[in-house]
Amino acid sequence: MRKSRRTRSRPIEETTTQREDYALGWIAMQNIKLLVLGDGAVGKSCLLISYTTNAFPSDYVPTVFDNYSTNIMIDEKPVCVGFWDTAGQEDYDRLRPLSYPQTDIVLLCFSISGTDSLENITSRWIPEIDRYIPDCPRVLVGCKSDLRASNPDICVPRTEIEKVAKDAGLEYYETSALLQDGLKHCFDSAIRCGIAGSRKKTKSKSPFGIFKKKKPDDPIPPVMPPAGKAPWIEIETSTFAEDWQKMLEDPKFSDVTFLLEDGQQKLQAHTLVLCSASKYFCQILGLPNSKTTPHLP
Repeated sequence: MRKSRRTRSRPIEETTTQREDYALGWIAMQNIKLLVLGDGAVGKSCLLISYTTNAFPSDYVPTVFDNYSTNIMIDEKPVCVGFWDTAGQEDYDRLRPLSYPQTDIVLLCFSISGTDSLENITSRWIPEIDRYIPDCPRVLVGCKSDLRASNPDICVPRTEIEKVAKDAGLEYYETSALLQDGLKHCFDSAIRCGIAGSRKKTKSKSPFGIFKKKKPDDPIPPVMPPAGKAPWIEIETSTFAEDWQKMLEDPKFSDVTFLLEDGQQKLQAHTLVLCSASKYFCQILGLPNSKTTPHLP
């Protein structure tokens, strides 16, 4: 599983003037955190890898957490985008919210090859981000659009997807990581949306008109997932007394048998019980007694 932090740089075209501006610090680099969310195996990791490396991964490896950092030119301005990949499997429901704080834009991903992942967008993923990051912008992204040409029978109609997007108030983008179709338009639009919704940073000027560096904001503590419910523990009513009573009444647990005068009736008893009741039984049965036992007449 990919757990390590990796940094991938996508080349950006810069003019000589822009490079000089970066060196002098005239152009501030905008930082954006982009989070992809959705069911497992819908194509989230392939979407990010294909966009950042221009290559489609050959093997599927379920993600736990992964993130990339890339510099991109948006509207002729440099943007440092942190791409955060998450696990869609239910096994990671308690870990996933740790990646939500400070997110600027969420890509809600599903596969157009079936309705299950699309239905989970409204039933599972939108409620989850509404709970942890309710004010964060989000867009709907359909993955594996190349299947519309190769296997159209299994694909969800675009009109049905657009209706879901409209009802949820989401912009919809359809992409193919395999063919790299629609990736640039999708990510550029999402990053613009994230920039527009990010917090505006104020700049203070010195008397000489040079921008001062703003102190970094205090880190926001991670949103902890809700604690699991304590297991139900049921304590049964004690049957200790009843069990001992049954043992006393059961002949197979006795070790002393009294024969009555007629010789036909028997009385079962227990040495421990007899000696506890009377010190004379200790003498009769030949057991030691801590107290002085008078001789029987």
